[in-house]
Amino acid sequence: MAGGVRTVCVIGAGPRGLSVLDRLCAAARVGTRPGGLVVHVVDPAPHRADGSRRAERALHLSMDAPASGICAYSDGEGVLVDDQAAARRSLYAWARQVAEFGGIVESGGLDRLHGLDARLVSEAGTLRPDSRPSRALYERYIAGCFQRIAARAPRNVFLHMHRSGAVAMADIHGLADGRQGVRLENGIRLNDLDAVVLAEERAGVRPTALQERTAALARIHYLTYVTPGDPLDADLDGIEPGRNVLIRGLGPAFSDYLALLTLGRGGRFLRNGDRIRYQPSGDEPVIHAAYRGCSAPKQTPESVALVEAGVLKLTGPATEIRFDATDPAFAAVSRLAPLAPVRARALIEARPTRPDPRRALDPLLIHLLKTAQATAYPSALATAPGARRGTGGLAVACDTPHLLDVRGHAHPRRFALAQSDQAAARDADTVARAVLALPPAVDPHADGSGPAAGSDLRELIV
Repeated sequence: MAGGVRTVCVIGAGPRGLSVLDRLCAAARVGTRPGGLVVHVVDPAPHRADGSRRAERALHLSMDAPASGICAYSDGEGVLVDDQAAARRSLYAWARQVAEFGGIVESGGLDRLHGLDARLVSEAGTLRPDSRPSRALYERYIAGCFQRIAARAPRNVFLHMHRSGAVAMADIHGLADGRQGVRLENGIRLNDLDAVVLAEERAGVRPTALQERTAALARIHYLTYVTPGDPLDADLDGIEPGRNVLIRGLGPAFSDYLALLTLGRGGRFLRNGDRIRYQPSGDEPVIHAAYRGCSAPKQTPESVALVEAGVLKLTGPATEIRFDATDPAFAAVSRLAPLAPVRARALIEARPTRPDPRRALDPLLIHLLKTAQATAYPSALATAPGARRGTGGLAVACDTPHLLDVRGHAHPRRFALAQSDQAAARDADTVARAVLALPPAVDPHADGSGPAAGSDLRELIV
């Protein structure tokens, strides 16, 4: 902290990162501490539905929450907002302004959203409070929230956006209470940080050993096997129209894949009164939903319409999927229903994956675990006082989510937000206040005499 200026790095520009940024601005606005606040926001692809293929696909995927229940910012208020205030800043309220004015109306004029797809403007106009918005509209809402937070930041808050990923982190003088350093994928080093906040969205994980073996068999025999991950990034080009495809798991990812293989291929849902009918395009595969439970899952009106159109079928309860090496294909068989096996040359894994930093693909998480600067939760620390789950399954302290290292020590200048939206909102407010209340970072060379007497230099043992 030079000259009273505090410098913070927030890793992640999604909803969690925006929540932290919003609360930092709010706390800085009402705080009495002199000096400014510099915030470095790090994200390799912020609000990334702008990519052509992702943007097109995101138009067909729906959020799990209604438009009126999605709120990513507090408009700089000094406390967490109540339900009425959240409703005024919800995605639904944002969409109404987009539909009516083509932008967001502020007291000082109109903030236009440049390049907003006409289809999104149309969706905004038909959105109801209980409607589930598309992923594309949601990601533009998040982008709009970032613009608004940045535009309304107090004059003593300075924001810097880095479109790169974080790959390493360190105590730059070897002292946990000293300055922090973050290295970015593009080579930039952010040193002299007073605090670092991990606020990334759920990170992808490496396939399991069984999934890796299945993927290898699929490649050898020219089959299509889609491992767990974001459906927006999945390669579905090998799934041919009219051919069988197995989707294992009936969670949110199943709904996304169902949309991509139907609406994403030109099909349409037509409403006639209370009844919904699906009009195929002819480019859809025959989708077989494989589930492990002993009873059939609940059918939505859209799913019923797909079943009636012959596009969606159920494999039966307690389905097992095996690889048939004699005539290469995936074969699905119900253990409880006398149904013929379903053979397919494509299998999509849509089962939910639990956060597991030990299988992380994110370079920063890999670095933190390999260097013992963080530990996964649950672990041996699960029984330690004050440990609980943090961002992506990292162990953090209980009251204030300080990152815990492999020994269970809470780092005083590192924080990680929880994965659940409700817990993350609480964490964001707690973290913002904790960051601004931090004392100046320890500088062992401030007076040219080296470390102060009594300084903890255990971290410098190599």
